[in-house]
Amino acid sequence: MGHKVYVVIPPVRSDYRKAVGKDFGSIFSGLLELKNEFNLDYDVPIINFYNDEGFVDSYFGDFAHLMPSGDGARLLSLVINNILKDDD
Repeated sequence: MGHKVYVVIPPVRSDYRKAVGKDFGSIFSGLLELKNEFNLDYDVPIINFYNDEGFVDSYFGDFAHLMPSGDGARLLSLVINNILKDDD
């Protein structure tokens, strides 16, 4: 039907990343493999915020959830919006 699909990996707090101790490719290897199995007419973009250090710890309410009305949520929305506009 012509829809585009995007996968968004959300940001996490620095202590979470440190506790996990693995890089994006290791953690999301299954996702990366799966995306190649769909054989779509285009490459499914993965928007990766997992290790984005622009999301400082004070933006989070806990280890993996941004404060709903905080600077982190605004930043996330702005960046995703810009990516979608640039991809039209």
